[in-house]
Amino acid sequence: MKWLVVFSVFVVGCANDAPPTVPGSGTPVPPAMGSGGTGGFGGVGGFGGEGGVGGGAIGACDNERDLDALEAADGSPRDIARDCGRTFNCANAIGITGQYGECVSDCVEENIEGLSMECSACYGDLERCGLESFCRPQCQVNTCSTLCLDCLDLAGCIEEFEDCRGLPGDGCPDTTP
Repeated sequence: MKWLVVFSVFVVGCANDAPPTVPGSGTPVPPAMGSGGTGGFGGVGGFGGEGGVGGGAIGACDNERDLDALEAADGSPRDIARDCGRTFNCANAIGITGQYGECVSDCVEENIEGLSMECSACYGDLERCGLESFCRPQCQVNTCSTLCLDCLDLAGCIEEFEDCRGLPGDGCPDTTP
């Protein structure tokens, strides 16, 4: 009998709850959406992808593993990416949608021990953006020169690079974020 009383108090107490609302709107959820308790709100989406542009993950380099790999790199990661873009394989991919950036990304990952594919993609995307924005001549001698950085910044490449890496700044060792 004691359990029946507790159960009835629970049921009566729950019966007075306000109906569920659509998150962020205060609008009541239609009955079909609120019943059953098996669904939710959300979906699938993202940026980039196979053959896409800007496919690097947001904040891809902002983790201990990648930060350590970038710090231990034999040379500037920006220079490594530039040099990768000059290789025969990557130079042959210029003008083929998505392939140049992917080639540079793969090369950067191979040349910086311990660097994740996601982080190396940020460097490949920066090289691709610089190429598409006609910044390549300004960046060929010195990837951290004022001419190079101004061109990349004006083209939006630096902002894209910062977002991808999840780190502030242009990736140059002598500049402050």
